[in-house]
Amino acid sequence: MSSWRLIFALGLAIFLVGLEVEVWVLVTGMFFVAWKAAIELWKLQKPPRWFTNFLTVIFLTILILKYRTVLSQEASSSFLTLLTSLKLLEERSLRDQKFLFLLGFVLISSLFLFSIETPALVGGLCCFFLLWSAQNQKINYTLNFFKSLPLALLLFLFFPRLQNPFGLQGLSPTQGSTGFSDELNPGSISKIQNSKEVAFRVQFSDNKKYRTHDQYWRGQVLSLSDGLRWTKGNPPTMVRTFKKLLRPGYEVTLEPQGKKWIFVWDPTSEIQTIRFPFVFKKGNYFESVSPIYERVTYQGEFADETSPQFAEKSDLQVPEVAESVRQLANSFIAKSTNREALAESILSYFRAQKFVYSKNPGGLSNTLENFLFKSKKGYCEHYAASFATLLRLAHVPVHVVTGYQGGEFNAYGNFWKFTQSDAHAWTEYMNENNQWVRVDPTSVVAPERLELGGALFEDLPEEWIGQNKALDFLKSRDAWWIQAREKALQSLESLNYDMVLFLINFNLEKQKELFSKYIYWIVSLGVLLLLPFLLYSFYQRKSQSYAEWLLWELEKKAEKLNLHRESSETLRHFVMRWSAEKPDQKLSLLALLKIYETEEYSVASPQTSHQKILHLLKELTL
Repeated sequence: MSSWRLIFALGLAIFLVGLEVEVWVLVTGMFFVAWKAAIELWKLQKPPRWFTNFLTVIFLTILILKYRTVLSQEASSSFLTLLTSLKLLEERSLRDQKFLFLLGFVLISSLFLFSIETPALVGGLCCFFLLWSAQNQKINYTLNFFKSLPLALLLFLFFPRLQNPFGLQGLSPTQGSTGFSDELNPGSISKIQNSKEVAFRVQFSDNKKYRTHDQYWRGQVLSLSDGLRWTKGNPPTMVRTFKKLLRPGYEVTLEPQGKKWIFVWDPTSEIQTIRFPFVFKKGNYFESVSPIYERVTYQGEFADETSPQFAEKSDLQVPEVAESVRQLANSFIAKSTNREALAESILSYFRAQKFVYSKNPGGLSNTLENFLFKSKKGYCEHYAASFATLLRLAHVPVHVVTGYQGGEFNAYGNFWKFTQSDAHAWTEYMNENNQWVRVDPTSVVAPERLELGGALFEDLPEEWIGQNKALDFLKSRDAWWIQAREKALQSLESLNYDMVLFLINFNLEKQKELFSKYIYWIVSLGVLLLLPFLLYSFYQRKSQSYAEWLLWELEKKAEKLNLHRESSETLRHFVMRWSAEKPDQKLSLLALLKIYETEEYSVASPQTSHQKILHLLKELTL
């Protein structure tokens, strides 16, 4: 087995799986791979087994203390990564290499617990090929591939889809990695402003052209205020019967998050899914019954914005604030005749006082009083929280909505992609007609954020924010090399999305439907795929050699004379013993022995005819 190919294959597998777990696991695993490469390159001394065994126990203890279990996806994958790197470091014998060979395939398989997207599939196939070729055997890869293809197709089409067969707990992502939280704090969204991690993808059913400005995706409704800090409390679940949607307006492919969040178009009346149960919360948002640990899809139906709406008691809770903040709210009340005018007065205050939308607002913006009167600098959560709090002080029903706004349209696949940089916060207040009205205070200080979406907005120069230069920024990206890069990335993203969506939607129900509808075609196709290989195997099977036939005939003749050849006895020794007991058959036996040895050990053509051999065999029974 090739040591260098084994090191390279396992190093690549450790790197790919390490990217999906914590950084220290990746760094530690790659350090051990580099150590092993140095040992092979400069013939250094290998570490003793007690040392690697000691490290194994230490790493296992660390993972148990951190995750409280080894059965979670991240904990088990981290331990497998570290175990593989340590075993590679202590490798000494062919037995160790064979164990690493098998362990490598398990590690590659664990990669697909995290992702089934194109990069993971390509990387996994490269690891598989390198590991397989490390055996130093002459393997016909083309023949093996076509032999395995019918079986792989058969398993994919009809093997039951098991949900979490090993009982692994899903990832436990932190707020900093998901870009979304159950509460709103100063800086809670701005922490992930540079993250391009995909949150979900959306495909609309109609051909209507939607703008980035209109893309508001509702996730949570926060109704309890403490100035700049908002929480959702514990809203009751509305009892409703969810039926199958006849004409869903859109379909969402949601990435795993380890939480119960479901993001829907604002507004949405109902959703449907067959992969997970969900509930509808007062406040007009949806939640999964249990945390979502795998990629799922669901469909939504657009809501009628004129339907009756109601406010909860929590939408009127008035927070404790500084007297200066209360006086500011009273000044807005004094010059406003209705709720709409009151909301506009607050937005005008943001304009007149030249509030700034900043990606790094600093510590002076951590309290409502400092934000409104001193720093006047903040992110979307500062403006949504302060706007809603000022309306609360005016006894207007209002709450903060957190979700995603913006997105990036993929023209090749005709879908929208939302990343963590699209995480956003806005507000809703109830007007005199008892209708919830959406107001996004960010539009006053940074309209570019709504026009460009989170991903492009992060590339916008700080000095351009609030200057209505979204169109100028888009024109600056008209260079041919930027457009070529974007087209290439979007085409790959489209291919990846189509593949992921196909794999997700091809579930047990689809299998049953396919099997019942096309049973005869499927059986016929299976036979046609397997028949060439069955015929090939039949004609290519190894036939019995002439020497083997002659040996079998001799042993059969000996059995009739009550003579038995021992398993450890060569044919020459057996013939000598046979000749001693049957001297009259000695000449025939020696002649047959010579023929056997010529057929078995010589490359020369046989000199004795088949009829002569049959005659010699017949003489042994006379």
